[in-house]
Amino acid sequence: MIRMEIEHEKWEKRINETMGKIEKQRNSIHTDLEVLRNEREEFDKHVNETLIDMMQQLSTSKNIKVLFRAWEVSDYTLSTANDKIIFTDVLENVSGGYSSATGEFTAPVAGTYLFSVSLCAVTKKTYSTTLWPKKT
Repeated sequence: MIRMEIEHEKWEKRINETMGKIEKQRNSIHTDLEVLRNEREEFDKHVNETLIDMMQQLSTSKNIKVLFRAWEVSDYTLSTANDKIIFTDVLENVSGGYSSATGEFTAPVAGTYLFSVSLCAVTKKTYSTTLWPKKT
């Protein structure tokens, strides 16, 4: 009986030590997560300030700049040859040419435009993409 009590005390001590280590790790992870949240908020603030500054510079510049950068496709189940790939998460949209509602880009000023698209198939199926300009 005494041996069982001694073993029980040893196990209880080990469990308490392990629980203490787990609690320290949990607190450390919580602290790291809070630091990352704060850093992200600062980064978002910096990006927004930079974009506002860029927009102000564009509004006073004679050379109008147009660009958009987007990602996150809204529908991966394209079923016909003429389905649109719509990027819903717009990271930048200088001069407002891209619509995440329609997936269409409308050139706000006349000029030559360069488009670069990177797509990755979700399944083992193949796909092809073509950009079709509308002449207005």
